[in-house]
Amino acid sequence: MELILYMRSRQNTISTPHHTSPYITHELGMEKASLTRIQGNLGKLKFGHMSDILLAEYTLRRALHEHAGDLMVTGSPHILCSTLPKHWRSNKSLPTPFRVVSLIPVPDGTRVVLTAGNEERPFAELKNAVAIMQNQEARFNDLRFLGRSGRGKSFNVTITVESNPPQVGTYSRAIKVTVDGPRVPRNKYGKSNCICFILHH
Repeated sequence: MELILYMRSRQNTISTPHHTSPYITHELGMEKASLTRIQGNLGKLKFGHMSDILLAEYTLRRALHEHAGDLMVTGSPHILCSTLPKHWRSNKSLPTPFRVVSLIPVPDGTRVVLTAGNEERPFAELKNAVAIMQNQEARFNDLRFLGRSGRGKSFNVTITVESNPPQVGTYSRAIKVTVDGPRVPRNKYGKSNCICFILHH
């Protein structure tokens, strides 16, 4: 408190006279800037903790760092989820379990429910779309998309954490689902090899 009062008194007394050398003017300006910077730092320390916004940003950055390349941000700032394949076959298990991570405290045992849909098919049929939160994470071990998303369309996935109050996050254009799934790329050398084989015989 005494330091703050001293700095305020110094700022009030520091003024640039009408007839001073450039060197003195520069020194006075530097002192003013230093006092202002110190006051700003002390002002931050007076709160004793980070604001909610800074805390949320810190938690988000830490979670993304710990799961780099594995989790993505949803429409909710408090919910992260693992990425889904861009194109997948109907009623086929995903290559890895789908995961949902909450950045704010959620009691263990809280249900997490997934729904999917788009403008053409608002209620897609899912299998194993309910999981339980444990240590801030819900894991869907065998999530399957049974319905097709439509020609050239993808499903939006809505994540609902049934906490109090509930948390809702949206994974937009999450996955395209078709009967056959993605096509296997043709071997571009297979045809030429076949032609060469015929020519040599």
